[in-house]
Amino acid sequence: MTCTKCHAPLHDCQSCNGGRASGIGGRLTCSACNNTGAVCRSHGGHWK
Repeated sequence: MTCTKCHAPLHDCQSCNGGRASGIGGRLTCSACNNTGAVCRSHGGHWK
């Protein structure tokens, strides 16, 4: 996947282990990546 803003490759979110960490009720709830499991180095979780 790539960032829709700068087209840079996305990286696994360190806060939720790339979306593999389970949150409340088994659903991903991560504010660092906006529940996507991926982050852009320039835009963080706001890459969509």
